[in-house]
Amino acid sequence: MSVWTTLLSAGREITVVTERVDRLRAEVDALSQSVTANTERLIRIETLIDLARERQRRISTQDRSDD
Repeated sequence: MSVWTTLLSAGREITVVTERVDRLRAEVDALSQSVTANTERLIRIETLIDLARERQRRISTQDRSDD
């Protein structure tokens, strides 16, 4: 192989690798957004569970004090 052929081949490989890296970075960004959204949903769910437990505790306390 000549030097030019080797350089052209290396240049094509660099282009392919760069395109793949760009696609992977886009995938990582999308996954990161998904993880963030799911984390926010979990926090809301946990908050609702905590509020429901607190409400249930208050109802139980009121029922005992009514007796």
